[in-house]
Amino acid sequence: MKNNKRERSIDERITKALYEDKNAEELKEIFGFDDDYIKIIQEEIDSGEISKTTCMDLLLIRDEKVLGLNYTNIRLSDGKKLAKQMEYYNMDEDVLKLDEEMQMYNTEMEEALTRTGNFLVVEAIDKDGKRNMLYYYSDPSYTFVNRQQRVFNEHGDLENMYRHTMYNDGRLYYIDNALLSYQYDSHGNKKCALYQDDLIGSTYYEYDKDGKIVLTVQEDRVTQKRTENENTYIIVDGYMKEGADGSYKKMPPTSELKPEDISRYVVGRVPENRKLSILRGLNQSRKEEVLNILATVEPIFASLSTDVQKNERDLRKRMNRVVKWFTGFNKRLEIASQDSAIISTMRKAVGKTIGNTEQARKDLKTHAKEERQYQGGEYGDN
Repeated sequence: MKNNKRERSIDERITKALYEDKNAEELKEIFGFDDDYIKIIQEEIDSGEISKTTCMDLLLIRDEKVLGLNYTNIRLSDGKKLAKQMEYYNMDEDVLKLDEEMQMYNTEMEEALTRTGNFLVVEAIDKDGKRNMLYYYSDPSYTFVNRQQRVFNEHGDLENMYRHTMYNDGRLYYIDNALLSYQYDSHGNKKCALYQDDLIGSTYYEYDKDGKIVLTVQEDRVTQKRTENENTYIIVDGYMKEGADGSYKKMPPTSELKPEDISRYVVGRVPENRKLSILRGLNQSRKEEVLNILATVEPIFASLSTDVQKNERDLRKRMNRVVKWFTGFNKRLEIASQDSAIISTMRKAVGKTIGNTEQARKDLKTHAKEERQYQGGEYGDN
């Protein structure tokens, strides 16, 4: 994990040298640049605009030093060569695609690629021995360069995503961060996962034997993916109340909700008669079960809602501890393939815990002591 305090300090020094002082000499002390390269950077500063090539170069060197990276493979899209004289390669969207859990972070890179932006893709091992993929990219219309860092665990699954940006005036910023914590079976297959980021907050996932997501639990809804007769569709049950302007209203505490507040929609390839049958299957028992699941995860999600960058070490510990208590929501919400038995296989488990969520609730109470070290703006070693 990263030392956020040290990293943030270095980023502030880089920004001060390039943006505030407008003097590249400070970079000598930070990175050990030689005089020839300092001269190139200073000329760009004096011109009022640091080139995207230099921004990419600075971000790359910053990551190498700060993150302790050992590069194993470097691929660069069409464009001018960087100071490190690396080889260039063409690129397509498959190189950029994230796992489904974090796919929302694909958008800006895909847009930049569509507009023939510049890309640098780096594969590296960090100081903790973990595999990293780093993507440096810029749309032609951007006045900045972004970097997305992906860190993988020992199972080869994505566990961290970080984004930074460098503007052409020299400002360097942390954007956001996303974490994933998994539970595996005895064969090393993913069973379930907890997700947390700075944008959408917490999400819980369950997987099938092939590692595909079959159930997602968010603050206000439960989403299941189903395949019948080669037709794939999703069922969404949850609190989906529209406001006066047509947007969805934020869900109140589950203690204020009744089963009647739970509604359903179905999306995907499913015959119309089957779709109508599934919609009719949202009976009282199903509504109660969905509401019970939302109430079960509510305190866990609330406990994970934090400043991810600031509290990453503590948050990771809590996620690793809590995720092991959750598995089986998908089984509780099974839907039979025959219309007449839509709800018959659903477990009558309203009010019961899944795995041992009571133990998870107790675990959550232990984090308060751990978090005291972060008060006052302190950043722990990650």
